[in-house]
Amino acid sequence: EWDQLSEYDKPETVLEYVKTFPKADLSNCKTMAVLRVKNLEDKIRTINTKLERQYDGISFDDLARYEVELPVWKEVLNVVSNVVDNG
Repeated sequence: EWDQLSEYDKPETVLEYVKTFPKADLSNCKTMAVLRVKNLEDKIRTINTKLERQYDGISFDDLARYEVELPVWKEVLNVVSNVVDNG
């Protein structure tokens, strides 16, 4: 049972929702996905820059999590974009 989605949901949860309910109004979900993709790309880029410059305090756990989440959020964005833009 689905109550609602939030920016705190795991990307896999959001992806399951948008695939389960493709006829729902996904415009807010598209906005959330755009922002999450941009945010994760920025975080990965920042961490990689820090690695190149050998900064201390780099979280390899965060980098690994971002690299796993990013393709899922991109898939969410793809699904909702098809629905919102073509529906």
